Amino acid sequence: SYGVGNGVQVGGYRLGMILGGGGVLLLLDQLGFSWALACLVALLAVLMLPLWRFNEGVLPVVAPSRPAISQLLLWQRLQQPGMVGFLVLIVVYKAGDALASGMVKPLLVDLGLSKSQIALASGLGGSATAVLGAAAAAWLSTRWSAQRLLLVAGLLQTASLPLYYLASERMGGLAMINAAVALEHFCGSMATVALFSVMMQAASREFAAVDYAVFACVEVISKGVMLAASGVLADAMEYSGLFALSAGLSLVGTMLALWIWRQGWVTAGLRESAKLK
Repeated sequence: SYGVGNGVQVGGYRLGMILGGGGVLLLLDQLGFSWALACLVALLAVLMLPLWRFNEGVLPVVAPSRPAISQLLLWQRLQQPGMVGFLVLIVVYKAGDALASGMVKPLLVDLGLSKSQIALASGLGGSATAVLGAAAAAWLSTRWSAQRLLLVAGLLQTASLPLYYLASERMGGLAMINAAVALEHFCGSMATVALFSVMMQAASREFAAVDYAVFACVEVISKGVMLAASGVLADAMEYSGLFALSAGLSLVGTMLALWIWRQGWVTAGLRESAKLK
């Protein structure tokens, strides 16, 4: 299913973050910059070995017809019914979480955590719980509808963000920081799996790769905008104000995404998958 496939995808990505994020940061604290960078280069070299041995083989080349080429134009895909509404859904669903994520590492630094503590909290602990979140979403996707998973994951993601507010107010000490990072990574990973699964369902069957590429680009661009805005807002509102805003934005985004879906302002692919009338 789409949920299981995306659970594996997000889980694998988070495992990479454990090694390349928290693991390298621990080495940086223990061995220094040069040796940590050397270990990272060695790890990349090892990961290239499977690609070096992989034999892709020769695939038959099928010449597309002229109408198919014209339909692949980006502008024409964007003009498909329901495309704009679904792109709005993508933007709003993870906006609050992306806004908070941009300031987590600076918060940990300003709270006085060492490199090793940051590595354990965010790079290792956070990424490990994110893998569990991806696995949980994959399991739930085999039992729940995509719409229900999108709602529950979005609400859980929203509920995790106030812990960052408490941590920024220096409540609960290191235990609160670790709990905030672990819970937000778990719930945020569930929401990512839910969103990516819906993105796959929303793609047309005939031009699935093109549609999904459009969806993915919008998701990355919107996330980048929110990450950039997080620094500006943190300067203006302090950490506590930023995390309070991110929680509210996440709740509004989740509700708006579900409202867009229920209004039927989504692509034909998603309406077909969800059997919407």
